[in-house]
Formats: sequence, structure tokens, C-alpha cells
Amino acid sequence: MVDSDVKPKRRHEGSEWRELAANGSFQRYWFGATMGALGFAMLGLPLELYALDSTGSAQSAAAIVSCIAVSQLVCAPLAGWLADLFPRKQVLLACEIGRACVCFVVVVIVAGSGPLWSLYLCCVVFGIVQSAGAPARAVMLRDLVSERTLFNALRQDEVRLNIARIGAPPLGGALYALGAGWVFVACLVGFITSALAISSIRVAEHRRLPRCEAAGGEESIWGMARNASGVLLGVACIAASSASAGTLVVVTLRAAGGGSAQVGSVLACEAVGGIVGALVLRKAIVSRLGVCVGVSLAAVLVCCVLFGVVQSWWAAAVLLIVSGLASAITGIALDSALFSKVGAAVRGRAISSTFVLIGLGGVSGRLAMGTSLDHFATPVAVALVAGGIGTIGVLSLLLGVLVRSEVA
Repeated sequence: MVDSDVKPKRRHEGSEWRELAANGSFQRYWFGATMGALGFAMLGLPLELYALDSTGSAQSAAAIVSCIAVSQLVCAPLAGWLADLFPRKQVLLACEIGRACVCFVVVVIVAGSGPLWSLYLCCVVFGIVQSAGAPARAVMLRDLVSERTLFNALRQDEVRLNIARIGAPPLGGALYALGAGWVFVACLVGFITSALAISSIRVAEHRRLPRCEAAGGEESIWGMARNASGVLLGVACIAASSASAGTLVVVTLRAAGGGSAQVGSVLACEAVGGIVGALVLRKAIVSRLGVCVGVSLAAVLVCCVLFGVVQSWWAAAVLLIVSGLASAITGIALDSALFSKVGAAVRGRAISSTFVLIGLGGVSGRLAMGTSLDHFATPVAVALVAGGIGTIGVLSLLLGVLVRSEVA
């Protein structure tokens, strides 16, 4: 009886993977997105190291990357409208070209030993372009696959993202050791390749829905904000804990004498956790998103405190693996739930609203950790940041219990 139940389920899942493999547009999307993700993932570590080596301040290292995240937050609502009102392929292609142009300017600044404030400005512009393309990329994925293959497509997309993140930190660190300019040239190549791949994708013509059809979707957004606020705030807390963990690892290991390539290799452990999370996730977990968020947040904070006490390479690897695992599971589950609950006319705005919360959590966690490390000993700084994030997370999940969630 058990075998007869399991075999049809496995055959059904295998047919979904075969359908995705035969979808040429999805595969071109996957390759282009992988190259773009590789370029973006290589960008963060060199920027942090460049600011840290130039100023010696952990706060400066956290702030230069946070410039990207802050500008993404400011522009995210407009980005959602762009994804809903204009052809997503054109929006995404324009953003990939924009990322390549900004990266070229960064290459020129670093090669000429330009002032640090000019890199901050480039990060702001890069964040705007990145923000404009993010909702279009997410919704375009939904446009390229069928309803029955959506969940596995999201899992495969998460694997794609983390494959890029595995290779990017050690490669970026190694190139940075040769010269900061080389790593930004590699990022530039990634963005150009992504733009070429996206230009070859065939996607159905974008159609703006009538106002009466869009209204239902807009109501779904407000319903999501009202009924799923606890879960969404919990996801934001996971983003804060993951971002603070990254800054903690970079600053601590760098202070201990770790080379850029070594630090980059450890950061790749987060992507390993992300791949594991994408592979182990099942549809049944999506229906228990609140529980998933709570367990994930607790695991990341516990590992963060462990690293703050031990401050060893193995503890850093464990922390980042757990962080990647938590982010992947909650991210895929949230996207899958949103695509099934929110109307097609406003999916870009729904996705961008979650990006705002996640980005705000990431910026807050990164800056809080960087500032704390500048003023307190590492164990004290970790305890303060982890305690603050944990308190907000518990209150958020209690809110989710009190208010019935549409998303979860």
C-alpha cells in the first residue's frame, strides 16, 4: 500500500522536472539569472573589504553594502508597478544593462583610486537598478512555467541562486587578492552575459488587465498585509539575522588575520545551506510557514551566539550554513504562497512589498551588527543584536498566532 502511494507521487514529480528541462525559455532565463546572480554575489565581499581596508571601520564596511539595500528599499514600491504595467522582459533587460554600466563605472573608480564617497554613490545607483529588476525577474519566472511546475521551478531557481553564491565569494576574494579592479571586471562580464541571455527569451506578450480585474488582486495585497503581518515580519527578522551574521563573520575573521580568499570561502557555506534548503523543501512545509519561520529564526540566532563565543572557522561555517538553509526554505515557501494567493495583475507589487520588508530587515541587521562590533567586544555585540532580533521575532510570531494568516 505504501509503495503504491509513493511511486505515483515520484513519477508525477519526475514529469514536472522533465517539463521544466524541456522549457527552453525557462532554461535561458535560468542561465541568464545565474550569470547575473554570480556578478551580484561577487560584488558584496569586495566592496566590504575595500571599505574595511581603506578605513579600518566595520561600520563603513557594513554601510557601503547597505547603500545598495537602502536604495532598493526606497525604490521597491515603484519597481512593483513597473513589473505590473510594462513588459517584464524589457524591464529586466534594461536593468541588466544598467547594472553593467554601473559596474563599469566602479571599475574606473577603483582603477583610478577614486574617493570612497564615489563608490557609495555607485552603490546607491546600483541598488536602484537592482530594485527595478527584482520584481520583474520574480514574476517573469511565473510567466514562463505552468502552475503545476511552479513549486519545482522556484526550488530550481533557489538552487541557481545559491550555486552562483557558492562560487562567487571565493572567486571574488581570490580576484580581490590580485587587485580590487579584477573582481569588478568579472562582475561586469556576468551582467553582460545575463543581458544577452534574457534578450533571447520568448515570453507571452504582456497584457494589462482591466481595472475591474486588477481590483481583486489589489484587495489580495491588502489582505496579505493585514492577515499575514506576523509571518512577514518574522521573515524580515530572518533576513536581519542572516545579514548580521554575514557582517559578523567578515569582520571577525578579517580581524583574526583571515585572507580575502579564505573569508570568501567561508561565506560560500551560506550558499551550501541554501541549496540544501531548496532540495529538502516539500509542498507540505508551505502550509506551515509560521512554524517554519519560527524554527529557522531560532536556529540562526543560536548559531550566531555560538560563533560570538567560539569565534572559530568551523563555527562560522555552521552559522552560515544554517543561515542559508533558513533563508532558502522561508523564501521559497513565501513566494509559492504569494503566487497562489495574489492576483496576476498585481504580483509585481506583492513581491516588491515583501522585498521591502526583507531588505529593511537586512539593512537593520547589518548596520546593527557593524555598529555594535565597533563599540563592544564581539560576544557582547552578538548578544545585543541577537537579543533584539529575537525579541522582535517572538512578538511577530505571536502576532501571527493572534491573526489568522492568508499566506501561511
